[in-house]
Amino acid sequence: MSFLRTIGLAAMVVITFPCCKQRPQRGVEVIRGAAIYMEKCATCHGQNGVSPLRSCPPLRDSERLTGSNEPLIAILLDGLCGPLQVKGHTYNGLMPAWRTVLSDEEIASVLNFLRRQWSTSDELITSSTVAELRKRTDTRQTFWTDTELHSVWNASQTDFAGSTQKPGR
Repeated sequence: MSFLRTIGLAAMVVITFPCCKQRPQRGVEVIRGAAIYMEKCATCHGQNGVSPLRSCPPLRDSERLTGSNEPLIAILLDGLCGPLQVKGHTYNGLMPAWRTVLSDEEIASVLNFLRRQWSTSDELITSSTVAELRKRTDTRQTFWTDTELHSVWNASQTDFAGSTQKPGR
């Protein structure tokens, strides 16, 4: 079976399989997000959203996927380092910055895929939201820290709620 035919069949299953969660997602975008995730993210975060590495947090059922959009986008744009809490465990790894590698559309697609697969959030992240945060943080030269993300977006340790402040540099 050809690669394109396999991808096409997989897309049909993801979009139409009756037991899948019905969410307001665009099927093609989710498929693209899944492909990006498998290529760029799965080595560290695991194909099933559970990392094989002790330093890397799981994405499956992570409270971070249900919070505010902006910290998630910021992490993909500029990376994350240092200790962080996820699901009651501390992780001390380094996530690379994808600002110069992934487009706004690709970042939105992968985050929408993550939310569809491993969270209860129905909120779509648009490429225009990614573009706006990319512009607001365009002079940033360092990885984000968990403490800094919480400070900038005035969030609690378990949620990135509230995102009206302009990120600091």
